[in-house]
Amino acid sequence: QVLGASCIIDEATYSKCISPFRVGRFEYLIDLDKSGVIYVGIDVGRSDSGDDTVIWAIEKYYEGGRSMYRTILIRRLKGVPFATQYEIISGLIAHPKVVKVVIERNSLGMALAEQLSNRFPKVIGFNTTYQSKATIIERLSGFMHQARFSVPADQDIKEDIMSMSRVVLPSGR
Repeated sequence: QVLGASCIIDEATYSKCISPFRVGRFEYLIDLDKSGVIYVGIDVGRSDSGDDTVIWAIEKYYEGGRSMYRTILIRRLKGVPFATQYEIISGLIAHPKVVKVVIERNSLGMALAEQLSNRFPKVIGFNTTYQSKATIIERLSGFMHQARFSVPADQDIKEDIMSMSRVVLPSGR
């Protein structure tokens, strides 16, 4: 039984975080040689199960003495074999500005995460659980409420982010 659910990121908060850059729907990349340090997150999927692999990269930069984060790449791999995914991801994360890569390693992602972490020490496998999702969502919410994280002006991304909600269970968790 769920006692209540509330939206974590509202329209006003989201609107403050729209990137000033024109961003393509599936792929956007600035000049990596001119950027700050880069963090990459990878959600592994396979299109025959209706779930694509998505690579999301953010750049950390400073503005007014505060660390800020902006989306610099979103790449959706639809129907791409895992061997090809490995090559595409390796090419991106080999860049020296990429300092940390977090890859989902549940089920489909396990082999890809293992291969990438064996080759690149900056790759960390991540198990997606109810608790880990809650932690990620709370952190993202905090950055967005402080207008420290920018996202592309993309309707699908907006709907995904604004659909996140806080659920209170009878246990109070």
